[in-house]
Amino acid sequence: MTPKRKASPSSMLRMGLSGAPRAAAVVPAPITEDEPAAVEAPEPSTEVVKEAPAEPEPRVEPAATLQAVPDRPAEPEPEVKPARSEPAKRRPRAGKKLTPKAALQAVLDSSDSASDSPQEWENAPIRLRPDLKRRLDRRLAADQKAHRDRKLALAHYYNAAFLHVPDDVDAVLAMAQDHIKSLRANATALKPVGSGTRLHRDVAEKMGDLPNALRAAESGRHGLLVHVQCRAIEQLLDALDAADAAEVGAGQEAAPEESESDV
Repeated sequence: MTPKRKASPSSMLRMGLSGAPRAAAVVPAPITEDEPAAVEAPEPSTEVVKEAPAEPEPRVEPAATLQAVPDRPAEPEPEVKPARSEPAKRRPRAGKKLTPKAALQAVLDSSDSASDSPQEWENAPIRLRPDLKRRLDRRLAADQKAHRDRKLALAHYYNAAFLHVPDDVDAVLAMAQDHIKSLRANATALKPVGSGTRLHRDVAEKMGDLPNALRAAESGRHGLLVHVQCRAIEQLLDALDAADAAEVGAGQEAAPEESESDV
């Protein structure tokens, strides 16, 4: 047990001067780690929060009444002229007669195709009667002068003529027989002259398939292709001559009207 310590005279003197003894100072207890310091809660705010005024709802306008609009008359579509088609696509049906207008158009289409798409043309053999070949040469020279087109060639006439050969074998066989009958009636010898030409590949393919087809239809008879080629060239030249005659006749009919108007 520890003995109490006596007060010293100086301390007793201070106590006597100051009067009654002072109360001991209150020392706050130390805060330990296990007991966290109390945090005073903030006092509630007395400020009144004003609510934002609600936005007015958008006004819905009544739908406008639709007025009937009278229908406009449909505008006429511009006339589109048909473009020249490839010669192989202008094949007529079996037995269709070659008209003068169709003959001239076939020659012009063949010329355009040979100029625009030469890669679609290929070599092909042809045999004609000498008199028919001379007639075709004269026709070519006349058309080159009339149309002022030196690009026209015999190949274009061959292609146009063979283009109108029917696809039906019986109709082609009838063409060959007609040519044979005309030779007998006129006592004309065939004596064909062979040469090479260029045809559109579709026309060349058709002419290349004809010999076998005619042979099968005529019990193995050979040599009919030359009669088909000669007859096709004859039909083309006859149609072109008819076109020239029609043009001359139209010019003669127009001439009197012009003379009367001058008077």
